[in-house]
Amino acid sequence: MFRTNFAVLALFLLVGMASAGTYYADISVDLDPSGSAYITGVSNHLSLQPDTSTDAFTSKKGSTWLFNLTLPKQDVFSDYVYAIDLPLGASVNYVKADAFRITNQDGRIHISGTDANDSMSIVIQYQLDGIQTEDYSIYFLAAAVFAILGILAYMVSRKKKSAPENETPYIPADEPLKREAGLPENYSKYEGVLTDRQKDIFNIISRSEKPVNQSYLCDSLQLPKSSVSRNVSTLVDLGLVEKTRIGMSTFLSLKKE
Repeated sequence: MFRTNFAVLALFLLVGMASAGTYYADISVDLDPSGSAYITGVSNHLSLQPDTSTDAFTSKKGSTWLFNLTLPKQDVFSDYVYAIDLPLGASVNYVKADAFRITNQDGRIHISGTDANDSMSIVIQYQLDGIQTEDYSIYFLAAAVFAILGILAYMVSRKKKSAPENETPYIPADEPLKREAGLPENYSKYEGVLTDRQKDIFNIISRSEKPVNQSYLCDSLQLPKSSVSRNVSTLVDLGLVEKTRIGMSTFLSLKKE
């Protein structure tokens, strides 16, 4: 009887261990004024399928909207990266997430962050009239100041630890390529199917005067190594990028025709 109970308990533990840490996500969410969320990117979680529009994560009370992307606690992500664009003219009341930063892109509030070995929970309260709820204004201001100071301290510490081997500046994915010469002949074939993250990586490599390594891409894009590695593998498989082994390091460059 004891052996039977022990075997059943061991089986449950093995199932739990096998299911933990099996998810990943690298997504962008575009919120429109009606509350619909359009998801793009890559993920193996059923609730985050790319190229889908859903209002399952948004709700409205009065003039206040709530975006709540909280997945079950048992759904642990090995790593996840997210970027959320609020509707044009929206103002933020508060953000609840483990790690995030707030910027303004083309007049829209842009909230992004990353985390690893944890479940996903991102809660954003916002309004469309540009007026923040008075009860939360002080808290939001304090959180923004601490977030900015934290980001600056992190960037300074990273810069002191190791300077990038390449000095090529980061070029956003939505900025067109200026150096058309030397691009792989099959680039135009895949340009329309690449994700924004893959375009960011391809743009950095294409503008570099010499091959870049993966650590430089991680530092330039502020992304975890696993996310960069998955996107680089896709570019290599498509024949747009090639890897070169030099000593103990691997460098990336445009695929030579």
